Amino acid sequence: MNTRDPYTIKNEYGEFVVEGDSLDVIYNFYGHNAPITVGVVNKMSKPLYVDWTKSGILIDDVPTSYIEPPRVSKGDDSQLTDFTYFLNNPDNLSYVKPYSRLNKQILELTNFNFQKINDSLYNNWNTEADSWGENKKYKTIRYVEADSPIYLRTFLTVYEDSRRIEDAFYYENAFYMSELIKIKGSSPESLAAFRYGRGDFFYVKDEKEKKPPKETKKSSNLLQKVTSVTGQITSWAVEGSKVSKE
Repeated sequence: MNTRDPYTIKNEYGEFVVEGDSLDVIYNFYGHNAPITVGVVNKMSKPLYVDWTKSGILIDDVPTSYIEPPRVSKGDDSQLTDFTYFLNNPDNLSYVKPYSRLNKQILELTNFNFQKINDSLYNNWNTEADSWGENKKYKTIRYVEADSPIYLRTFLTVYEDSRRIEDAFYYENAFYMSELIKIKGSSPESLAAFRYGRGDFFYVKDEKEKKPPKETKKSSNLLQKVTSVTGQITSWAVEGSKVSKE
C-alpha cells in the first residue's frame, strides 16, 4: 500500500503516520486480507476518545462507518454526543490514556479476485516488498494512484476530554495499492516485507471457496458492510487490471 498525501509519512516499519502536536494517527495494513489497524498516539496530559461511529472508509466517495452511529441530543446552541450510550457500548468509543498509544484492528478487506488478472500484465521486477531481503525478481504489476485496483479513503474522529461535537479532531487520508506481486509455489514468507511485518504490506491466498460461518445478530450488520465494501474491491481488482503496460 502507498499514499500520495504530503502530510502522511511512512515510518521504518512501513506504517503510515500523520503527525500532529496533540496526537499522531497511524495506519497499518499488514496481514492476511489487508486488515486495517488504526493507531492513535496521545501526546497530551488529558485523555482522548476515538469515535468509531464517525470513523470509517470511503470507496467511490460512499462512506461506510465502522459502527452504527449512536443517539445524538440537541443542546441550546450545539450538538452533544451521548457518552452514556458509548459507555454502555464500549466498542463504539475507545479511551486513549494520556501519553499512550491505542491500536485497534477495525476490519479486513477480503474476497480479492487477483487470480483473474491476466498474466500478460505482469513483469519480472525487483519489488519494494523484498528490497530489504534477497531482492529477487517476481511477477509484479506496479500501479499509480489513478489506475490502482484498490483506492480507499479513511476518516477518523477523535474527541478531547469534551462532550461537544465541534471540539473533535477530524482526519482523512487516502491509500492505494502500488504493487501487486504474484508468487506461485511459495508462501509470502519469501518476501522480506512479510517477515518483518511491514505495515504497507498485505497478502491474499488463492483458496477454494468456503462455506461462510453462521452469523450472529451482533455481527451481521458489520458483516453486511464489509461484504458491500469488498464487493466493490472485487470488481476493481478485475476492472483495474485492464490497464496498458508502460
